[in-house]
Amino acid sequence: MNNLYILWTDSNPTTATNMVLLYAMNAMKNKWWEKITIISCGATQQLLLTNANIYEMTQGAKHLGVEFSCSLPSATAMKNKERLEKLGFEVKEWGPMLTGIIKSNEKLKHIPVIYFS
Repeated sequence: MNNLYILWTDSNPTTATNMVLLYAMNAMKNKWWEKITIISCGATQQLLLTNANIYEMTQGAKHLGVEFSCSLPSATAMKNKERLEKLGFEVKEWGPMLTGIIKSNEKLKHIPVIYFS
């Protein structure tokens, strides 16, 4: 598989712009991966909703083919599910899917810790 899943849990805006989104955009531009999915969990969802610069970067990344998905339990707990969906972000349960990704040895990058299984 030539897919990368980025589990984005660090809510620091600098990490979001200079690591998560920048890497994903460059990786798609340079065809380092066929598919990149950024999975937003916890407080990172607040950045998507409240930080205009980060939201704009996500739109640029989407234009390049980067996929975004938000963790349903996080979105539900923070009462953000409908707002995220209205902005075009997929919201779904990721627990079983993440387990499958790890068990199948697909590439998972956890921000800020890099994890390759």
